[in-house]
Amino acid sequence: MFESFVDFSEIKRKPWLMLVWAVVISSIAILVSAQISYRMAAGSYIINLSGIFAVLFTIIPASYFLTLIIKKEEKLEEKEIVEYHKKSFWDKHELYVKWTGLFFIGLTLSFSVWSFLLPQDFFQVQNHKIDQIQGRFVTGNYVRGDFGSFVKIVQNNLQVMLFAFVFSLVFGAGAVFIITWNASILGVAIARVAGHPLNIPVTALRYVPHGVPEIAAYLLAGLAGGILSAAVIREHDSRVLRVIAMDSAKVMLLALALVIVAGAIEVYL
Repeated sequence: MFESFVDFSEIKRKPWLMLVWAVVISSIAILVSAQISYRMAAGSYIINLSGIFAVLFTIIPASYFLTLIIKKEEKLEEKEIVEYHKKSFWDKHELYVKWTGLFFIGLTLSFSVWSFLLPQDFFQVQNHKIDQIQGRFVTGNYVRGDFGSFVKIVQNNLQVMLFAFVFSLVFGAGAVFIITWNASILGVAIARVAGHPLNIPVTALRYVPHGVPEIAAYLLAGLAGGILSAAVIREHDSRVLRVIAMDSAKVMLLALALVIVAGAIEVYL
């Protein structure tokens, strides 16, 4: 129900409202998950799954909203093709990039702040994933300045990018899972390093150089799969579908380039 109160025209005039909306829905999802507080026994080890529920409950309203955004993007694409208007990628998809980018930032901020307010094991799943990532650098599997590490990081990020594309192609807004999951991990990681809520903005800056192109690649992959999925569902004629498919391929190539740039920054800088 909450997602039905979102006013597209208002968010179009004030894109920053997308950040606020992301903070609100994720906060509600986290509070609901805190009430569930489900734990699972794995031998003698107890796993708190609240962090997973927080992600899932965030995805439910977000999927509805992002599906509407993608449908609008595909309709705009169709109109440009039929009327032979030639606009740049940014002109056609500016709103999507802005909205999904602000959505990700809002989620990251929300998960960071709530990491300080909830019990230490609430985001146990996210913390376990962070430990895995950091462990690769500590154990030498990933070494800064090493080409092999660069290849491994790019391969891993390419898998995530392709998942975002496939999920969006199959489910329309399937990439919202990739976006939300990565935002939750990044938010918890920032909180761990920050040590205090007031340090979150400064700490977040250290993730900007490689984080921006990496997340942008996932968002673009989601857009590529989403507009292609919407075009197929709407059963366009072959000419329109061919042009949309080509645009989708161009977006994926841009996403690929961003993944490579992000990997290079992470390893060599």
